[in-house]
Amino acid sequence: MIICLAIPELGIAVERKRTPDRAQAPIALVGLDGLVRVCSAEAVAGGVRPGQKPSASRAICPGLLLMPYDEAACRNAAEAVWDLCAQESSIVEPISAELVCLVIALPDWRARALDLAAVAQDETGCTISIGIGASRAIATIAAQQARPGDVLAIPGGFEREFLGALPLSMAGDFDVEMLAVMLAVNGRGRSV
Repeated sequence: MIICLAIPELGIAVERKRTPDRAQAPIALVGLDGLVRVCSAEAVAGGVRPGQKPSASRAICPGLLLMPYDEAACRNAAEAVWDLCAQESSIVEPISAELVCLVIALPDWRARALDLAAVAQDETGCTISIGIGASRAIATIAAQQARPGDVLAIPGGFEREFLGALPLSMAGDFDVEMLAVMLAVNGRGRSV
């Protein structure tokens, strides 16, 4: 099975360590594209969402602290999680600082994933969500859809139902055309 660990607030944790006096402030991190990339829970409660323009975010959330997303610092913080994953599996693929996938063999994959997430949570101080699926794409999207601190496992054969219930925007960095092909083809390579 493919396990994906999602640590959506890793960048926020990095910045809170740098600015501990703003521990309760709403924070949004702005990516190189000029859009909000990561939001603290306080910012989300104020209406801020990833993908927004900073000016719109500040207008709807007074007191919002906008900071640049520090890719190097986030990757540095994520390396501890990647190292933990490498102790569990020889196949580890960091997708970003906030997402890492690994292969865990059956039969105890769920328990091993939960144990790994608990250790990673202790290491980062962040809540970790887990996605499990037969492919990296499914596991990653499941991790992004899982409630904070929870596991969302998509059994083989149910990928179509899972993806079909989501807005296409959830495809994220995945090739939208490839996801359409995945929806149209069952596990044996035949059209459904």
